[in-house]
Amino acid sequence: MNKTVVYAIGAVALLGAGYAGASWYAGNQIATALDANATALREFPAIKIVKRDVQNNVFGAVENVTYQIGCETSVDASHPLHGTLGTLTLKNTISHHPFNLAIDTAIQYDEKTKAALAKIFKDQQPLSIHTKLDLSGGFRTQLAVPAFKVDDAGTSLTSQALTATIQSDRDLSFFDTTLKQGGIEVLAAEQKSKLATGALDYQSKVKKTAEGLYIGSDNLKLASVLVLNTQHEKPLDLRIGATEFSSETGLEAGLLRGSVKGQVNDMALNNQKIGSLNLDAAVVNLNAKAIQAINQVSGVKGMLQCKSDPAAQMKVLQEQAQALLDTDPKYSQKISLKTPEGESVLAFHLQGKGITKADLASPDLLRNKLDASLSMQVPKALIERLITDLAQAEAVESSLASFQQSLGMGVEQGFVVSDGKLIKANFTVQQGQTVLNGKPFDPMQLMGQR
Repeated sequence: MNKTVVYAIGAVALLGAGYAGASWYAGNQIATALDANATALREFPAIKIVKRDVQNNVFGAVENVTYQIGCETSVDASHPLHGTLGTLTLKNTISHHPFNLAIDTAIQYDEKTKAALAKIFKDQQPLSIHTKLDLSGGFRTQLAVPAFKVDDAGTSLTSQALTATIQSDRDLSFFDTTLKQGGIEVLAAEQKSKLATGALDYQSKVKKTAEGLYIGSDNLKLASVLVLNTQHEKPLDLRIGATEFSSETGLEAGLLRGSVKGQVNDMALNNQKIGSLNLDAAVVNLNAKAIQAINQVSGVKGMLQCKSDPAAQMKVLQEQAQALLDTDPKYSQKISLKTPEGESVLAFHLQGKGITKADLASPDLLRNKLDASLSMQVPKALIERLITDLAQAEAVESSLASFQQSLGMGVEQGFVVSDGKLIKANFTVQQGQTVLNGKPFDPMQLMGQR
């Protein structure tokens, strides 16, 4: 036989053996990861594997897993997952291709559910889940829900397609998440109403800290919102343009900080421009270990662990609440609405300084440990316009008169001040002194006790 042919056959055989070996190794990596997931779930009795079978071959595998949802023991009827709530079966079709490790996950529905979903999604899969893996254990999961429309009792819901991706490593040390949805529309014929939203876009990048918390950044964008109602004599037409919210969290010396910024553009009511709204909020000096401890007993993780000991839970919450106060946390926020009539502002600031359990039991003691302020302003003409636009025609005059009367009483009693254009109020608590609009004030007056 020609040596070249022999070499070629040998090369093909070696490549085939190498591919088979790589596929076996890749399959072993996936199997190890799936076994690790099954083991990790033992920490959460609320999601119990009641049946699992895996059929392997050199180039792939099929895993069928049935999960039972609910807490069978250790919880009382008040627990959200009390009792056996049902089962969920997943079919994972696994590819061991060394250059394309992947898992396609399908939900196995019962016949009744299948029939109901077929009416909505026709011949499309209600939810597709595709996961690509690497040999180090990292993964990228893609989820997709197709567009659909549902009509029921005179109300229709139309939803555009939704796609999402989740990426992480074997240790779940980080999560990169994206979600896109084309918008929804709800029409209610009897109520003569419509709700519609534009495209939604969400992105998140977070990493796990030594305390077990995830910190990072999030960004959400919503193209538009429309609310219509023509059922009453005076129709309602609310339109909101592009909306965006972003948040960021960080950690330094065991203390967590976070901030949120938001903007809502082009707000209009009944074809009259309202303006744009801005939000700016921040919190600092939060004890990260205390937050994680609270999450353990009252968050999703605690709920899935089927723990129900209200006394023990309350003890942990009280201890960690004090741990949070010990670091003197501070919260501040400002909301501003820019309108043709002027700018409305609501600003708030609160910080505790050395607050103890005894202080919490006494308003007078607590006041000495607070640094707080609340201020607001709103254009008088804006309130008058909103009353005119929203009130029924026959009630506009009386509503405006009632507003004027209430404003006069508020100014007379010192709760607000007005220069004829802007209505303002400023409330502060500092070093035990309470001041409203520049004058000493006793908050108990609001409750008629002094």
